[in-house]
Amino acid sequence: MTRIWTPFGRSLAGLCLAVVLSGCASTLPNGTFGPYWPVGNGLSEEDKSGGVEGKPGSETEQPPFVGLYQTLQGPLLSRDGKLYSLSTGALKEWGKAPRSGMAWSIFMLSSQEGWSVGGEGIARYKNQLWEPVVNGSHELLSPATNNGVAVRLTDVAFSDAGRGFAVGTHGTVLEYANEKWTRVERPEFGTKHFGTVRTSGQEVWVAGEDVLRFNGTAWVKVGPPQAGLEVSGLLIRDDAVWASTGTDLWRWDRVAQKWDAKSHLSADYLGGLQAIPGNPASLLAVAMEVGVPGGRIFGLGSGGNWNALSPQTPVQVGLDSLVMLDHDTGFALSFDGAVLYKFDQGVWTTLPF
Repeated sequence: MTRIWTPFGRSLAGLCLAVVLSGCASTLPNGTFGPYWPVGNGLSEEDKSGGVEGKPGSETEQPPFVGLYQTLQGPLLSRDGKLYSLSTGALKEWGKAPRSGMAWSIFMLSSQEGWSVGGEGIARYKNQLWEPVVNGSHELLSPATNNGVAVRLTDVAFSDAGRGFAVGTHGTVLEYANEKWTRVERPEFGTKHFGTVRTSGQEVWVAGEDVLRFNGTAWVKVGPPQAGLEVSGLLIRDDAVWASTGTDLWRWDRVAQKWDAKSHLSADYLGGLQAIPGNPASLLAVAMEVGVPGGRIFGLGSGGNWNALSPQTPVQVGLDSLVMLDHDTGFALSFDGAVLYKFDQGVWTTLPF
């Protein structure tokens, strides 16, 4: 099964694209691809009775949509059409959520402006409302203008209010400039599926079945760390770029312009690759074992090495997504999206929601 992860929305994230690759995708009421359920981004149903791991039990009655995101405004939780802030360490109603089919990834430019993308297109947050600006019938996404296939967007990121990018299936890279979304046409994109986009100044990275970089003047093919591997998450730093390929983390050397190192974490499956908010002195970034009860959380130290941290995940349930509030406080959703967890200095508690 092919898994491409949409990292937090800047949230972390994972999206299962097996049925898209096989050409038999169907869209469920909440914007996911049937018959599989997305893994690793917290966009989960609350009850899978009658189904198996990663598959919903019913395609006609979907439980409430639940999503967990890391944003520039701090951690946000989406549930029952509302967004909740976690920036104080507790749930606080924040405002209306984007429609579930446009909520795979959320990028907030400020408390007053943001963007979200998903299987149904693109929405913009302004004047305290989410307004769809690109829907599934738009020429950027519709089968009529995309060789007979429907495009599904998976991630969005902005460098500033006037410039942003969204990526998705079938080689789709969209750019927002001059208050308009357009398709970036490059032969290097082909029909490959992308699950992650990151920006840093003028630099843009897209990743999934391939890795490409806009260096400020042109798109350059970077390629995956190893042939046949798919990149499920990216961490952009000034000194290096880190990529997750599920079980491993790889380092791209900015000076040598190549992948030059691989971590040896022996992880089952890594998700939630993200920088620690603020300016931490020692712990710079984290990643988490997904779907493993008692799984490990790994941290990137100032020396450039990844090591297991003391707050392992709860032993009674596998977790699906992780967002950080600061260097020792974070939040995670259970794999079925039914329980919200908080850890503070290694101690896990549940938050009712």
